[in-house]
Amino acid sequence: MSIKKSLIGKKNLSINLLSSAHRVKATGPGSAWREFLKHFEKEPFASEYQTTNHRKSDADFIHMNTPDPRYKWHMRRGKYHGVTIFNVHFIPHTHTDNSYDPQNWIHRLFLKKIISWSNYFLTHVDELVVVNPMFINDLVDIGVDRSKITYIPNVVDSSGFSPVSNVERLELRKKYNLFKDEFIVVSVGQLQTRKGVKDFIEVAKKLPKYKFIWLGSFAFKKMSHGHKEIEQFVSNPPDNVFFKGRVSPEEVNDYLNVSDLFFMPALNELFPMSILEAANVNVPMLLRDLPEYAEIFNFTKYLKANNNADFAKIIDKLATNKESYAAAKGYSQAIAKKYDHDIICQEWDSYYNRLSTKYKDRINNRHNKEARKEARKRYK
Repeated sequence: MSIKKSLIGKKNLSINLLSSAHRVKATGPGSAWREFLKHFEKEPFASEYQTTNHRKSDADFIHMNTPDPRYKWHMRRGKYHGVTIFNVHFIPHTHTDNSYDPQNWIHRLFLKKIISWSNYFLTHVDELVVVNPMFINDLVDIGVDRSKITYIPNVVDSSGFSPVSNVERLELRKKYNLFKDEFIVVSVGQLQTRKGVKDFIEVAKKLPKYKFIWLGSFAFKKMSHGHKEIEQFVSNPPDNVFFKGRVSPEEVNDYLNVSDLFFMPALNELFPMSILEAANVNVPMLLRDLPEYAEIFNFTKYLKANNNADFAKIIDKLATNKESYAAAKGYSQAIAKKYDHDIICQEWDSYYNRLSTKYKDRINNRHNKEARKEARKRYK
């Protein structure tokens, strides 16, 4: 998605929006950034902010979504005179525990650099925005001033993920070669150990009369945690399990609409965009009983279990009990209302306005000759 660089109406603040998340397809940070950029297509963003996405450009706010080494280079050279903001989608140890396999030689080669780059952004930028409130104490532990940390959750725009009519649903089932009356279970996520791929397959084996579909690929290829083991499952799945690989956001919306249940047996989570996507489509959701969900989403009404036997029982009950199914659908609708795109948009607008007051002097003086020298000092 490109951002218009031309001025539209009255612009009060300039923002350089920087992200390299698109380089690794189908990841949470990439999806979150795609949805975040939609704010700038609407009011008040469309008329109040001047936006660009050129990594060499200075602005009142330099808002970074990824720890790209090129951004670090420009910071250290004093290229960015304005206020630097960094979106925190992970804490460095999550790279070690969740995204990469410690037994992989590629991981061992790059791990130190990954952690070093990440820690630089976390400890040197002016402001941090976390998508998960559980990150805050971890950031304080590595030396970040708590007053610089703000929690703003991810969001999904209903224009991209929304329920379709029954007629459209049947047409989509035909399009994807799915039968009218079969019970479809869908999961969306990267193929890696922490997403619970193995449990997804084991539950499917217990319920051979239902169809299980996984959307997602090895986003980090051979560096993905558990790549070797999961590859064996993917290449030889049970008859009722289908791995579709990476698909477009439009296709994800289609598959969620043709599904009867969104099932995510992840072992831990950061801020799963797929849950918000499923909620927007009003699909019943079955998740592992993780403490993260209560703290991140602040909801307790959702279908949950902790072992494969219970997962299978709940799925079978949903497929055969209309009352249970209707109640589960209502839980998803409630979550979608809580994370309405317009509500989160207002939070971002308030956030930028608060920072414009907090850093008023720097913003007003960022064109002065001394601004570059001061920026260099800040980011050494």
